[in-house]
Parts: sequence; C-alpha cells; structure tokens
Amino acid sequence: MNHEEAYKTTYEKALEYRRIYLSKALEAETTDYVRGFGGPFISEEEYEEKILPFWEKYGRRPKKLWFDCFGSRDRSIDPRIVPADLHFTEILPYINNLSLRDATADKCAFDRFLPEIRQPETVCKCIAGFYYDADMNLINRAEAIKLCLGHEGGLILKPSISTGTSRNVHSADPSASSVKDVEALFDLLGANFIVQGRIEQHPDLARLNPDAVNTIRVNSLLTEQGVYIPSADIRVGAPGQQVVSRGSGGWSCEIKEDNTLHEKGLASDIFGFENEAGEKCVRRVMRWKDIPGCFGAGSGYKIPFMDSVRDAVRTAHKMLPHFRWIGWDFTVNKSGEPVLIEYNLAGGLISSQLVVCRPAFGEMTEEILDDYFIHRRLEKNLVG
Repeated sequence: MNHEEAYKTTYEKALEYRRIYLSKALEAETTDYVRGFGGPFISEEEYEEKILPFWEKYGRRPKKLWFDCFGSRDRSIDPRIVPADLHFTEILPYINNLSLRDATADKCAFDRFLPEIRQPETVCKCIAGFYYDADMNLINRAEAIKLCLGHEGGLILKPSISTGTSRNVHSADPSASSVKDVEALFDLLGANFIVQGRIEQHPDLARLNPDAVNTIRVNSLLTEQGVYIPSADIRVGAPGQQVVSRGSGGWSCEIKEDNTLHEKGLASDIFGFENEAGEKCVRRVMRWKDIPGCFGAGSGYKIPFMDSVRDAVRTAHKMLPHFRWIGWDFTVNKSGEPVLIEYNLAGGLISSQLVVCRPAFGEMTEEILDDYFIHRRLEKNLVG
C-alpha cells in the first residue's frame, strides 16, 4: 500500500467513525426531545405501513424516533421527513461543499461576500490576530478599543469563525465601559471576532421581546430554477436575555406563508437540579406551547416586512452557489429594512423540520433524496 492509498483508507475510516459517533449523539438528543414532548406518538403499525414503504426504494430503514420527533407538534406522519443522522452525515455534505465552509462562514467576511445585503454596522474586526476598522484598514489593538469606547449606542461582540447557537456572544455599553472592560472581552474572544453596533429592531418585532434582537430564520435551497424557501421561523430570547437562544429559555415558532405565526411554538424550560455528587446542574426540556397571548404576540400577529426578508434571502443565496442549503438569520430594523445577522452553511434540522414539522426541503425533498440515492447529478460538484 502506497502513501496515497494509506491516506485514503485512514480518511475513509475516520469518516465512518465520525458518522457512527454523530449518529449516536443525534439519536440521544432526539430521544430527549421526544420524551419532553410526551411521545413517542407513532405506532409500530403506522411506522411499518406509512413510513417504511417510502424509504424502501432508497434501501434504507430509518428509525421511528426521527418521525416521532419531527412530527411532534401536530402529531403528523410524513414519510418524507429527513432523519437527522442521514442529513448531517450524507445529504448535507453532498449538497453543500463543506470544504469551503469555514472560510465562507467567517463573519468578518460577510460584507465582502454579500455587499448588497444590509448588515449591522461594523465597529472593528480581529482577523487572525490582526485588527481592522470597518473599511479594512489595519489598526492596532489600542485603536480598536478606542473605536469601541467611542461608539454611540450598544455593542455586540462575537466570535467570527466556528460559532453557532449564540455561543460566546457578548453585549457592551460603551458609556459604562472602561479600557480594561473592553480588553477583557477582546482577550475572551481570542484572535477572530467582530464588533458590531447593536441593531434597533422594528417596534412590531420588539413586541415579542424588547430585550433581545429577535431573529428570523429562513431556510433556502438553491436550484437551477432559482432560490426556493421551504420554511421560516422566528426565534425569540427569554425575558431579560439580550442574546436569542432556545438554550437559555427562548422560543421558536413557524412563520406561515401569510407571515402570521403558528398557534404552537417550541420553547425550552430550564430546570436546575443537583446530581448524585451534589453538583448543581441545569437541564433543558423542549416543550410545545400555545403562542397567542403567551409571548406577547397576540392573535393575528404578523412578522413585519417578512416578504422583504424573503426577497433578501433570494438575492443573497445566489451569491453563494457552493452551498445549496443555507439557514439565514435576519432581523428587521426600526426603518423596516431586513438586516442579515449571519448565515449557517451546515444548517441543522431544528428550525427546518422540528419547528415547522414538515420535511426539511419542503416540496423538493423527494427530488433531493432521488438525486442523492439514485441519480447523483450533483456528484460532479463535489470536491474531494
């Protein structure tokens, strides 16, 4: 065996071990979800009669738990639901060129990739340890701190690469901060981060939670016919939380085609408890909850300027053709303009399937599955 063959064999084994590990982790998480929802909901007979025949032509026998989870809101059965293990280990790497993901997902480069899309005001950036101002002029650390302290209005500081689920995102008030305060945040964020001006969200959006900038997630699929949007949902932070995250008690709800909210939303209940060793722990349990009146939405509430958000997604996705499936996070500013917060190039299934309880790729799901398992038309786009 030569070096190239040895490398290929080792690489393939590593991928297989990764698939096994990821599948088990996803199954454990999904089992917790189903338990929190009070499931399972689908009988063995329904599984055998309604789900397995659909997957037979693909030579697969997906586990019932995926359908118990992703149909939990309406207690619905749709055999086109994409199992999470299949999505992350096979479908996603097939339709998205993940070898380009990290460079393309650098938040410090969003303005260069999508200059036509409105984004939060940039105060300064740190890229690989180098500091820049908003116009990409090299500056030193002291000048970057000065820009932060001299900014009018609140600041949001966040990592620019390898991020997700609002991890390590911080807010700061320049008028109440010192040089040492900003230095401490810079040290915490490391060598790659961006500092942006806080967005003033539209007052209709602020009705859901005025403390956090509420986020609109739009999932889109790039096709030869254009950009198809199968689903969208709103993500709202918990009261008093300045960062939107289901993990800290926030909630999500499907945005329907008429821009109103579905009657039920996905919320997380946070429980504190002590383990057997007496250590304090936190457990998150996902629940379906009635939306009208419960979170300030009110019956008939509509997401403001949602059609403009969808138009912005259609414009933006065409600029990133290596990624056919993208999850976009937008908000709407006080002037009614869509503002891009970030995009997710390895989009999960929580928003696209769990929150809306429909197949991830909407009416194009079967076409995607047919291509992956049978036609392999996209294979020529893959990079080894």
